[in-house]
Amino acid sequence: MSIEPDIELTVDEDIVLWHSISRGDKKAFDDFFMKYYALLYGYSRYYVSAEDAKEVLQELMMWLWENRATFVPDATSSLRQYLITSVKRRCFNVLRRQEKEILEESSWFEQEQDDYYEFIDLSVVNELQSLGSRRRGPCPRCSRRSSYPSHPRRQRKTPPAGRWSR
Repeated sequence: MSIEPDIELTVDEDIVLWHSISRGDKKAFDDFFMKYYALLYGYSRYYVSAEDAKEVLQELMMWLWENRATFVPDATSSLRQYLITSVKRRCFNVLRRQEKEILEESSWFEQEQDDYYEFIDLSVVNELQSLGSRRRGPCPRCSRRSSYPSHPRRQRKTPPAGRWSR
């Protein structure tokens, strides 16, 4: 399903449309929104997820509506270029915020690990290690020394002479 604007607008008509928006014309703002939504959404999807792209566009359009009386588009550049630049900057802000959250989570995890390892009493660790090294000798069942019989699974049984002889 494609969303089509009610009217076709040129760059000069964008300025006229914006002047109508600045006076509070909701229909003009709807036309403006419909004209640029697909373009800006596609552009923002290049940088962020679909959910973040929708949020970026919603925030931008809300900002434009709330600041319609004071915002004056630059006469030397197009309103379209301003919107694309604004979306790009807002997407970068989202990415910076996500990166910061990831760094904070990894920092928190590293701190938790440090706290955990500080909690472990090293004397207990050393005692456990010394117990492991003070074994009383090799296991009699698994030893290959001559004083112990060989492992039960490794013993070869010789077949009776009558059955296997030719």
